[in-house]
Amino acid sequence: DGDASFYLRRPSDVDLGFIHNGLRALGLWRYLALHYADKCQWFAKVDADTFVNRQALRQRLKRYFRADDPHYLGSKKGMQIKIGSAVQQVGFAVNVMVLSRGLLKKAKTRFSTCLDLLVNTSLGQGVEDMLLGTCLNEGGQTVGALGAPSEMPSRGMALATGKLRASPCTLFIHPVHAHEMLRLHSELMQLTGGRGTDACPWPNGTTKVADEASRQTYLKESFQIGRHKNCWAGKFTHENCCDTTRWGAGGLSECWDEEYTFARCCQADGGSR
Repeated sequence: DGDASFYLRRPSDVDLGFIHNGLRALGLWRYLALHYADKCQWFAKVDADTFVNRQALRQRLKRYFRADDPHYLGSKKGMQIKIGSAVQQVGFAVNVMVLSRGLLKKAKTRFSTCLDLLVNTSLGQGVEDMLLGTCLNEGGQTVGALGAPSEMPSRGMALATGKLRASPCTLFIHPVHAHEMLRLHSELMQLTGGRGTDACPWPNGTTKVADEASRQTYLKESFQIGRHKNCWAGKFTHENCCDTTRWGAGGLSECWDEEYTFARCCQADGGSR
C-alpha cells in the first residue's frame, strides 16, 4: 500500500572510503534499478548524519508525486561543470536523495553507463550526490525539490530558535548527532501521537515559516563578525568557494544553501577573490 519500508544491504557491498563513495552509491542505485524497481514505490538514500521525518516524507510523496513518473527529489543545490568548451549548470540533491520507481525503471542502463564512465575517467573517485545528479542530468532527468528550504533546514537554521527540534512538517535536518536523533524522533512521536500528519500542504510564496524572526536574527548574529566557522569543510574551502576569478560572480554555486551563501561566507569580511 506504499506505507511499508524496508532496509537493504547488498551482499557484495563494501566500504570503499569517502573518496570512492560515489562508486559505491552508483552501484547501489544500479542494483536497486535491476532488482527492486517493481518492489517499492520510492527509494531513498540518506546521509548517516541526517535526521529524517519519515512520516512527513511519506505524506509529501503520497500527496504530490506519482511513483510511476520519473522523479529525482531532494534539497536542491547546483554546480557548474565544463563539457567541452561549454559550462553547464547541473542540479543535484544533497543529504537525502529520493528516486521514484518510474525513474529507476527508466535509468537502468544509465547507471551502468555512469559507472563505467566513472571508473574509466577518474578511477572511481567522486562525490556521490554530485555524481548522481550529473549522471541523471545527462540522461535527461533534472532534480526537483521535495519542499521548501525551511522544511529541510541545516543544523544552524534548526537551532535558530535555541533548541534543535523538528516540527511535524519538517522533512529532514542535517547534520544531526546520533544521540539527538532519538530525542527528535521521540518528540515527533509525542507531537503526532505516532501517526504523523497530513496537514502539511505544499509550501508556496505566502507560506509562513515558524520562528522566521528567530531565523533571521540567527543569520544576522552568526555572520556579522566575519566568515562563519562552519562555512568550510572538506573540499568546501574559502579559497575554492569564494574564487570569483575562476567561478564568476557568486563563487562556486555548489558551496551554497539557505544558510551558507556567498555573501555570508565570502563577503562578510571582504574575503572574496
